[in-house]
Amino acid sequence: MACGIDFRKRVLAYVEEGHTRKETAKLFDISTNTLYIWEKQLKEQGHLNRKQRISKAQKIPLDKLEKFVKKHLNAFLKEIAEEFSCTPSTIWRALKRAGITLKKQLAIENRIQKKFVNTRILLRSYLIYQLFIVMKLV
Repeated sequence: MACGIDFRKRVLAYVEEGHTRKETAKLFDISTNTLYIWEKQLKEQGHLNRKQRISKAQKIPLDKLEKFVKKHLNAFLKEIAEEFSCTPSTIWRALKRAGITLKKQLAIENRIQKKFVNTRILLRSYLIYQLFIVMKLV
């Protein structure tokens, strides 16, 4: 749990009154390590403010994403993410927002090729079957 600045000042003031760090930590229900960190921060930085969180909230421009996907049809999410400097899950959500599904052309071609090979096998076996029927009749 993050402690407020007023609380931190009261704790450090209690230590400056002459109480031990261990006693202060027990009274205020904090660890002695936290107390040392606060003292060090006050000494080095001159304040007790908490660190500001830095977040990289970034929206991916959907028009640029669509152009990139059209240009690179077989790109993986990881590759697209590297282009836009974000994570693959961010790209996935952006693609979903844009209504784009990534169907790999290679996967489609493989499916078509499998169907073709299966058709050839079926045709070949049918012809062999017809040949056996003709041979029995002769």
